[in-house]
Amino acid sequence: MKTIRTSVSMFLGTCINIVISVITTPIITRLVNPNSYGEWSLLRTYTNVMMAIVMLGLDQALVRFYYRDERIEYKRYLIYNVVKIPLIICFIFIICTCGFVAKMQLFEDENQIGYVFLYINVLISIVNRISQLVIRMEQKGTLYSILMILNKVVYLIIVFLLIFVSDTSDFVILTIGTLISQIVITFLGIVSCRKIWVPKVHKPSGIDISLKKLVVYGLPFIYAMLAGDVFNAADKLMIKELKTFYDVGIYASAVNIVSICAVFQTTFNLVWQPLAVKHYEKNSKDKSFYIKANGIVTVVMFVVGGMVICFKDIIGLILGEEYRQAVSVVPFLIFNPIMTTISETTVYGINFKNKTWYHMIITTVAATVNILLNVYLIPIYSIQGAALATAISYVLFYFLRTGMSYYCYPVTYPVLRFFMITLLFVGYAILNTFYEVKLLYNIILCILFFIMMFVMYKEYIDYMCFYVGKEFSKRKRKVV
Repeated sequence: MKTIRTSVSMFLGTCINIVISVITTPIITRLVNPNSYGEWSLLRTYTNVMMAIVMLGLDQALVRFYYRDERIEYKRYLIYNVVKIPLIICFIFIICTCGFVAKMQLFEDENQIGYVFLYINVLISIVNRISQLVIRMEQKGTLYSILMILNKVVYLIIVFLLIFVSDTSDFVILTIGTLISQIVITFLGIVSCRKIWVPKVHKPSGIDISLKKLVVYGLPFIYAMLAGDVFNAADKLMIKELKTFYDVGIYASAVNIVSICAVFQTTFNLVWQPLAVKHYEKNSKDKSFYIKANGIVTVVMFVVGGMVICFKDIIGLILGEEYRQAVSVVPFLIFNPIMTTISETTVYGINFKNKTWYHMIITTVAATVNILLNVYLIPIYSIQGAALATAISYVLFYFLRTGMSYYCYPVTYPVLRFFMITLLFVGYAILNTFYEVKLLYNIILCILFFIMMFVMYKEYIDYMCFYVGKEFSKRKRKVV
């Protein structure tokens, strides 16, 4: 019951967050220069790359071993180490690379402010990452949702205020808004779990988790996450190299449109990660749990993805004239949240068996294919080519994760059905990317796709309807 309440709380929080984004993104895109928007998007990308290096995968180790011991002393020791080590490494990294990084021309602006912001953002992000993970692992869904919404609200207040009262660059304004909002929610996250957050702790007796064990588990995630960040950022980085910052800004605005679909990705990932680990620790032989989750998530993600593609032109109308081109890349960009979310239900066999170095192989292959496709397709199709490369790479990403996880922890997922429904969705995306499809025809195509999917995934849809109906009846009886 607690899991259901947590899921609902996080879902509602994410929905509110997305609604705020849908309302305010068009306003920001009309006020902010596309070049600056592109630079700001790249700063977040560079932050993710640095985070992958300095975290040593300890955030993943925190998730894996959090439920190993229920004592608060154990949790304090775990959190203390997964925060302390990355912060020390980050300071060393900054000292050793500040001169080198500044010569790489990562930003369009010639001054050094972008690099200062980058380092500050990484330091804040380390503590923020762990504070948010702790809230998730404690299953405080309402608190997590409140902080998500507060993060967006504070960011928007700062950005709108500075846009109208300051004459500084749009890039600086967007970055300051990001930093302040992160500081606020990080502080509140720590205060809300202050019993667990202790400045300095010693290893309690009877704990079999050592710092060495945490690092050994997390180290493969350095490369895996780094390659993953390159994988996720290859499209924007290649557009920057082969096109302009303006094109990066247009492309980044399309990613914001796709965030409508990401509401389900974010919510599911927040709940599923601790739930999957906890279920395995208690009953590793119950594999039907993962099969049902896979079928249900597949249906939900393709339904949401189909709706976004169907009504993408309506969404594009409110973005603004300069960003109108962004809607043409939405159909292929939607493969990112769809394939990532569904593969989360199939990949955990790798983590259960502590074969985390498999993630290195998966992300390396997917990132390499993504880069090669971007190099080939961007000169031909511009940002549409980058989106197509992203779609192909994420489909490959799903099958690699599923295959290697099956090798570690065999679960019989309906892979053939998934392959067929993916092919149909690819065809639907191609039509909406390279051809102008009128809304009426788009609705008809979307309905036909849904009918095919409902036929192939009937048992999972029946299960969803039964479960939702059961929960609704319970709540109705309580009200009566």
